[in-house]
Amino acid sequence: MGDEKDSTPATPNSLADHGTTMVEIQRGVDERIRGCPYAFQFNRVQWQYSRGTLTLSGYVASFYLKQIHQTLLRDVNHVQQTVNEVDVASATGLSSERAPPVEERERNSQLEETHCFYRL
Repeated sequence: MGDEKDSTPATPNSLADHGTTMVEIQRGVDERIRGCPYAFQFNRVQWQYSRGTLTLSGYVASFYLKQIHQTLLRDVNHVQQTVNEVDVASATGLSSERAPPVEERERNSQLEETHCFYRL
């Protein structure tokens, strides 16, 4: 499930080290997910590793599961930082902490300016 991504200049030793690091990270991620009772909930989450940062993406069914997934992987070998870009999607739709795209924010702002709401 992991995708390799690293822009470190390639030398014979760094390529061997990078390959070993990726194998260790893959093993660490797999072991932690397999050992979790919620493992079946994480089949729509992917990860990428680059220069000490593990980036999680995809989606889960609740904020609780999002936090559990991040907590499971926070101290995998070679990982200094975890970036959690996992979205929460329930049966009723997507619920995300991220801001909407700029175009949508601008459109909403224009709508707010053209509509007045009065309380009686």
